[in-house]
Amino acid sequence: MSTFSATPFGSNIADLYLPFDRGMGTAIDSTVSAVRKLSPDAASILDLGSGPGEPACTLAAAFPSASVICSDVAQAMVDLAEKRAKSEGLRNLSTMLLDLADLNAVPSASQDVITANFAIISTPSLESALREIQRVLKPGGFLVGTVWQTFSVPELAKDVMTELLGQPPPPPPIDPMRLADAALLDAEFSKADLHFMEGHNTLGDIVFDLGLVSGDSTWKSVMISALGKLEQLETSGDTTICERAKATVEKTATAKGLVKEGKLKCPGTFRAFRLTKYA
Repeated sequence: MSTFSATPFGSNIADLYLPFDRGMGTAIDSTVSAVRKLSPDAASILDLGSGPGEPACTLAAAFPSASVICSDVAQAMVDLAEKRAKSEGLRNLSTMLLDLADLNAVPSASQDVITANFAIISTPSLESALREIQRVLKPGGFLVGTVWQTFSVPELAKDVMTELLGQPPPPPPIDPMRLADAALLDAEFSKADLHFMEGHNTLGDIVFDLGLVSGDSTWKSVMISALGKLEQLETSGDTTICERAKATVEKTATAKGLVKEGKLKCPGTFRAFRLTKYA
């Protein structure tokens, strides 16, 4: 059986994202604080791309009178979020399987707030996603979220793949840095008739602790975007690719100064967006 069986989009992909989800506190706080300021009496909040439950769960706890929808495109993530919500007694939170570019299950003009922490990065059609967000927001509603400005993990993964392949790898299916240009993203927001609010394009720092750099899952968390390619190489007969990838992650991360007391610490800077749909 392949070392990467069921990993790229299978049952344990959620486990590889957990170190990132656990480290999202700064970005979650940024979004929740913005919602408190912009819409303190929000009755309906839709969180897009929640992964295993954030910032939806924090929002549900912070706004107990609001109806909060926690959504993701991956069923495994939705299941994790639902389990967490039940364990925390968040009765005002429901879950939905949603694609950002197709929110047909959500009525038009139904949401006071839509949140999207690092979610719009992953949609193949940003234009469609923003059009759907604009449709679902109530007049006077708000869109709050984050994208990456800088992030050490994709650069680390690219350097590792370059060494393994002997040449730079093709762009990943989902490039986390695709919206790093604020001017380009702002143009898309304007095209969707979404308007800037105070706090738009502010920056925040974040550091992810991915665990022991020598750990069995740490290198896979770094290489999430490339695991499909690595699995193909292994299936094609490169039986040592797993060991070499793990060793190369450790070597490259150490050379980049990302290893602190044996643990892989990956910094990044997020950019917050704060927008409204005019009434």
